[in-house]
Amino acid sequence: MKRKNIFSCAALLLATSCFAACANTSQKTSFNSNWQTDSTVIQNDLTETLEYNVRFEKSTPTQNDFSLDYTNGTYTTSLKTEYSEGRIIYIYESTLQIDVIYQFGQESKQLTDRVYSHVEFEDADSFLRPLSSYKETLSHSPANGATSLDKCYETYHHSIDIKYTENGAGEMVYKNLADENSKDQKESFKVSTKKYTHLDNEQLLFAIRGINPSQSTTAKFNVYSPFINRAQKVKVSFDSATSRDFTFTKNGTSIKETIQYYPVKIALDETNPGATQTAWVAKSTSTTSNVYRNVVLRLETPLSYNLGSLVYELKSATFSN
Repeated sequence: MKRKNIFSCAALLLATSCFAACANTSQKTSFNSNWQTDSTVIQNDLTETLEYNVRFEKSTPTQNDFSLDYTNGTYTTSLKTEYSEGRIIYIYESTLQIDVIYQFGQESKQLTDRVYSHVEFEDADSFLRPLSSYKETLSHSPANGATSLDKCYETYHHSIDIKYTENGAGEMVYKNLADENSKDQKESFKVSTKKYTHLDNEQLLFAIRGINPSQSTTAKFNVYSPFINRAQKVKVSFDSATSRDFTFTKNGTSIKETIQYYPVKIALDETNPGATQTAWVAKSTSTTSNVYRNVVLRLETPLSYNLGSLVYELKSATFSN
């Protein structure tokens, strides 16, 4: 099954690697509701919107007549809660959109890549247990041996729809949206929930906001990868807190503040871990008056093919009270 796209994206794109079985000793990660002003209460009417500018830092030099660039990148996340059957459900959506420019010789073409995700999960008291996720990717990825502009890239357009059950089992449906005649491909899976907390790939960046690094500077999660139809371990590591000035809009007001944050590394904890993402997560200011809600202030995520990295920088944040 071809499920290739260029983006590590805002949430970690899990790569193929060996999966190691683990013992039953629990190393589950608990979460605090740091995305709220007051993490000590249950808030069932939460909303949040974060907007980021996305820029491209190129690492691969131009080769022969071929070059690639990204521009006009934006990334938006939205969070809301719903109360259903006696429990709070989090609904988290994200959209990355960025223009990609291919040049071959004197010719160039501008295309638009887009990645959308929608994930639903339970609250912090339930370890953010995932219920479902949906991801749709449209990407134009570099092709090998290009001899003309139109052969510089391949277009991939697909969706992945996942439904989970309480015991870690689930079903994934893959659709090739580029071919209306292709058949849906369904695969069942089982994720172990005994040793590590189970998360969906699309909620990873949100989940790290709920970790308390004063209790533990590392955490591991079991995350299902549809690309190999099995779970993989993802490791999150917090470095020591530091600070710098940040400028963005908060609830409609432009601010420039010195904010303490943790550099957080996110990578597969496997034999072949692949690239590492680095997120700057705002440090909690108070359990009852958390000004910056532990937002991701900056994210650097490597692209495939050693092309470089996409750097996300917070532009605006809109929080409910």
